[in-house]
Amino acid sequence: MEKLNFSGGEPFIHGGDHLGELVKYCKKDLRLDSVSIISNGSLIRKSWFRKYGDYLDILAVSCDSFNDDTNERIGRCGEGNSGGPNRHVEKLHQIHSWCKEYRVDFKINTVVNTFNQDEDMSEHIMRLNPMRWKVFQCLLLEGENCGENALRDAEPFYISDEQFQVFLDRHKSVPVLVPESNESVCTSPVV
Repeated sequence: MEKLNFSGGEPFIHGGDHLGELVKYCKKDLRLDSVSIISNGSLIRKSWFRKYGDYLDILAVSCDSFNDDTNERIGRCGEGNSGGPNRHVEKLHQIHSWCKEYRVDFKINTVVNTFNQDEDMSEHIMRLNPMRWKVFQCLLLEGENCGENALRDAEPFYISDEQFQVFLDRHKSVPVLVPESNESVCTSPVV
């Protein structure tokens, strides 16, 4: 094994110390080439970077919108993201600066959905200058986020392939954009 990625739920829960120790173990003891984390950003603190930043290679942070109202409608206003206008966006910029300070590659993940599909994020993404901007189409998974026994209902967020393509076309000037359509995600060996 050369790479390990921590994701799912929010990895930084409970202060992130368990996560930090795992990251440190993977880098220091297992000597993995790449250790990465995907987070919503809400619980990340600079103190975590001071303690564990040297062991992390890549941090991907979810950002589905740079608009306050849109972030509220899609649920990006939990702990660490509340407290006034642009709190989620402000936190994203803060995390980006910590990544630069501790030499951690910074990525952004965006899920394109009903509420953000018309947004032009180009200027914001270019200003943040991530190493990669992964753009996903909202994916429906039976039993997970749609259907009778679903844990949550993502159907109001779903967009068509055509709507996703319009979003991608609007952002074609962003060189670090990596599109992930439902088709590409569903044919991935991980799903």
